Amino acid sequence: MQPTNPIARPPGRPVPGTRRCNSNHPEVSFVADWTALKGGDRIWIRRKDQTIVAGRVDQLTYDGNILWILPNGASARKMYHRSDGDEIWSHHGSLSALLGLPE
Repeated sequence: MQPTNPIARPPGRPVPGTRRCNSNHPEVSFVADWTALKGGDRIWIRRKDQTIVAGRVDQLTYDGNILWILPNGASARKMYHRSDGDEIWSHHGSLSALLGLPE
């Protein structure tokens, strides 16, 4: 297992290899290539059109098949397998802006 890069991606920079969700929220992207994720990236995992967890990337395997996430509001990380068919979405802008809140 390769450790994740401890330096998080600068705010406002999308995860490489992603596509935007829609023009209303260009800071939201579907992550097709899990290996493009870095430690600290803000993501959420969706299964069958339902968000099952949101948080930050902790670590992932070198091949991108296994991901550990630190869920928002939790102290223990959770592990997810790419083969389970879950979707990862990334948010690389201001969370306040996404939610329509003042900065």
